[in-house]
Amino acid sequence: MRDSAMEIDLQDRLLRIENKLDSLTEKLSELGRIDERTDAAHARLTRHETRLDWIEKEHRELAEQVQKQAGSSQVWERAAWVIFAAALGLAGHFLR
Repeated sequence: MRDSAMEIDLQDRLLRIENKLDSLTEKLSELGRIDERTDAAHARLTRHETRLDWIEKEHRELAEQVQKQAGSSQVWERAAWVIFAAALGLAGHFLR
């Protein structure tokens, strides 16, 4: 009788170990899926960082071009106003 009781205890113990191993296998599978999702998210984040770097570079270059063009257009605008004022002054001088 003791042998059968020990055998039943041993079978129960083996069943609990088997259940724990099954649970562990499921958790490891889930962990693998989580790891894959993390890797994919990291790859997307890296791609977005690269795009942001490119956009920042383009923005910086465009801002520099606008500043250069704005500076030269201000010079031309001032020159035009000087010529216009000189023409008005000259016309006023001759019309007196």
